Amino acid sequence: MKTHCKHGHEYTKENTCIFKDGRTYACRKCKAIYQKQWCEKNPELWKATATKAHKKWEKKQKEKFGAHWQYEHHLKQRYGIDAKQYAILFAAQNGLCAICHQPETEIDKRTNETRSLHVDHNHDTDEIRGLLCGKCNRGIAHLKENVTSFQNAINYLTNPPARGLLGEFVGKCDAAA
Repeated sequence: MKTHCKHGHEYTKENTCIFKDGRTYACRKCKAIYQKQWCEKNPELWKATATKAHKKWEKKQKEKFGAHWQYEHHLKQRYGIDAKQYAILFAAQNGLCAICHQPETEIDKRTNETRSLHVDHNHDTDEIRGLLCGKCNRGIAHLKENVTSFQNAINYLTNPPARGLLGEFVGKCDAAA
């Protein structure tokens, strides 16, 4: 077996694509470059081929995993859990967000159905913390999962700085009265 392709890329385990016959191999880097160039030269043919291949793949997935395979695939790929584990979390939280203790209310624009609770996880360790509604999940994301920022937000809400400067409950509503 050769050690490098004709463009000088080394044949390593990660960079070698072995075809179905088990004997033919190619450099993944060169193959990716070739495929990109071919797709750019043949956009209509590529679209038809890709669509056909994707539909075939989706059909196999549906047969293999059932009607909800896409969501289950998403859970497994993204968070490393299956639908059964999600259901355990959902039941433990009584179908409510772990922070605001409310059900999800956001509507999926594609299906016009209520969205599922989001799987919240630590982005550094990938530890799953629980299920959140979309609003709470975005709130955590906006504060960058920083505990100090959350504590500052709590302090701000319980003791707003304007209260000490302007007096209690002074605002637009009182000024109009």
